[in-house]
Amino acid sequence: MTKRERVIRAVRGEETDGIPSCFSMHFPPEYANGESAVDAHIQFLKQTDTDILKIMNENLVTCDHELITRQDYESFQKISAEQPFMKRQLDLVKRILEEADGKCFTIGTLHSVGTSAMYHPFKSLGYGYDQSRKIFDAWLNEAPEKVLESMKRITDGLCELAVKYIEAGLDGVFVASLGAERRFGLTREQFLEWVAPFDQMIMKTVKDAGGYCFLHVCNRDVNLDYYRDYDENLYDVVNWGTFEVPCSIREGREIFHQKTVMGGLANRQGVLAAGSEEALINTVHSIVESYGRKGLILGADCTVATEQDLSRIKLAVETARKL
Repeated sequence: MTKRERVIRAVRGEETDGIPSCFSMHFPPEYANGESAVDAHIQFLKQTDTDILKIMNENLVTCDHELITRQDYESFQKISAEQPFMKRQLDLVKRILEEADGKCFTIGTLHSVGTSAMYHPFKSLGYGYDQSRKIFDAWLNEAPEKVLESMKRITDGLCELAVKYIEAGLDGVFVASLGAERRFGLTREQFLEWVAPFDQMIMKTVKDAGGYCFLHVCNRDVNLDYYRDYDENLYDVVNWGTFEVPCSIREGREIFHQKTVMGGLANRQGVLAAGSEEALINTVHSIVESYGRKGLILGADCTVATEQDLSRIKLAVETARKL
């Protein structure tokens, strides 16, 4: 099997000739765009031999004016694929696909509303994720209709990006969701009104465009059960922080309707980040023995550290492929 064939069979829950893998990292800032970014992705693929090439996205949604007040946010401009940051991302995807070997499965990163609407536009003000969320959630509580209208405009632009991804030749889209962290205190009803509809708009767009949808639930402290209500027909693979949330693969499969799971390893600690090669090999064997060969793609909770020793990822990839 080619890498791509192996991944597609795993996504469908079918037998494969080995367990496929997917790992990714945020490259240093100087490798965010242009030829340096293309080279960073291709070198990562060559050095790790992972079955899935996940193209990163550092071209973040921004607002053309400062977001000091809720009224500033309510006048958030329309987002489209014609804007410079979107064009940069699409150019990057096309160049990477030109350089990739064509045998691996490819997915593009798309930050959903939890980051693209609730966090990234505030980064220019120096806000961290938690700070921006506290401000944003307060605005939602004050005037949900107006704020949700702006979120819808942003989501429409993200849907355009999803379509462009598939048209460019990617096999799928990695939809990164945020918003259900327990520390922010959102009720299930609030999450299903403020986050879930926009996530699922993007996911539906991916599927309608003919792509595979990878749903990634990002961050620690997540009330993962909130995602139980997502339409199971809108995603093919699910990835979450089995160690960060925490929630085991077995528990998560029940929440996510027995969909193919990508994960099994911690991303910034444990045997992938440190420890003996023997321990890493044994852990990969244990994951497969515990959760079965079908419906499993070896991966990590989220991106690995930028300074990660790539030879350890390659060892995990090769070990899984032999199983």
